[in-house]
Amino acid sequence: MKNKFITFARHGFEEHNNFRALHHVSPFKWSDKLAIQAQKLAYKMALKGSIQIPGIDLFGENRAKLSAVNFDCETAGEEATKIWYNQGNNYSYADPRLNSNTDSFTQVIWKETRDIGMGCAQRKGTLSNDIFVVALYYPPGNSPRALRQNVVSPSRNVNDAYSSIFRRRNKLYKTKRGQLVMREQAHGKKQQ
Repeated sequence: MKNKFITFARHGFEEHNNFRALHHVSPFKWSDKLAIQAQKLAYKMALKGSIQIPGIDLFGENRAKLSAVNFDCETAGEEATKIWYNQGNNYSYADPRLNSNTDSFTQVIWKETRDIGMGCAQRKGTLSNDIFVVALYYPPGNSPRALRQNVVSPSRNVNDAYSSIFRRRNKLYKTKRGQLVMREQAHGKKQQ
């Protein structure tokens, strides 16, 4: 069992750091303290058969329930991390927002988070094989006010339509002696 946990932890840890590297942020450091707490949460989830249990407020957290015959704790850390990271398909760097479709992704790559610990527990039934995975992070991420500074695009020069509109809108308007003045970009003329 110990070797399976070491493999689980290594694969989950490495997958997190691979994704963080894509976003130009520092790799995580492994925390045994966080891993112990994550393992306790994973066991509680397995006993209950649900990921819906109270968490720990001091840490950032991701949870996953993997249900398939071929899953075990050795492969679950990597698989859960991929699921969390794939929420990035729902994330807009131009209009950053936290919601249930993106918050696992943003926690994985949160720039100011330094430490991670992961836990895994299995619940075997007669017809099911459920794996519960928990990742705890410190310091926690997902602060709405700090999204732009902490969720770094894989290509730092994101040039999607929304970011272009955002940049253009902010360049078009300026204040002059308390009055709002719009600059016409195409001709370089000012309008009031």
